[in-house]
Amino acid sequence: MKNIIFAWILVLCIGTGCSVKKADMETKTGMVVSAETEAVFAETTGKIEAVSAEEIKAASVETTEEVGTEAEETKGPEELFAELGLPVLLASNSNWMKHVEYHKTSDRSLEVCYDDDILGGACKLTVVRDGDWDLPEYDYEDSLEETWGGTTVLGTWIDVRVRHSSDGTVVAADWEYGDYKFVLVGNVPDSKTDTNPVPKAALSVISKLE
Repeated sequence: MKNIIFAWILVLCIGTGCSVKKADMETKTGMVVSAETEAVFAETTGKIEAVSAEEIKAASVETTEEVGTEAEETKGPEELFAELGLPVLLASNSNWMKHVEYHKTSDRSLEVCYDDDILGGACKLTVVRDGDWDLPEYDYEDSLEETWGGTTVLGTWIDVRVRHSSDGTVVAADWEYGDYKFVLVGNVPDSKTDTNPVPKAALSVISKLE
């Protein structure tokens, strides 16, 4: 009987020891896994922080560039004229010229875009200093070519060449003044349209040149 009790006690002790070792192993394993997890988490966090820093830097550069571009676009006409070295003024009290916008296209060029209510179409005046202009590539009708003319503030006479496209959709007026070249292009909506507002606008610009 004593032998049987002793045997049961021995089995119980062995079982308890195994349980303790297993629990201890699980605890240690849990600590190892936890450490590895923390290491992976720390590495991932570092990568995320690095990427975030790069993204913030890139976004900052992009925002700076956008702000610079917006600053260029929001310059007033007078400031653009000063940079170009010549005032480019449309007709005074020109109620038929709507949505007038000035754009600096380079250090030596300027564009003035507007809608002509009389013409019924959009117009664009391009001015280039010390360079060649890119005249619109249209098939012009030679028989419709005209020559207009006007004087500057100082009385200098300027000839203006006025041309009409063969399909009747475009009228263009071009002229030169010193180191500057001008071309004004108007979109013609139909064959019955009065295209004189385009050369008249050109003469108005010329009359304000100094």
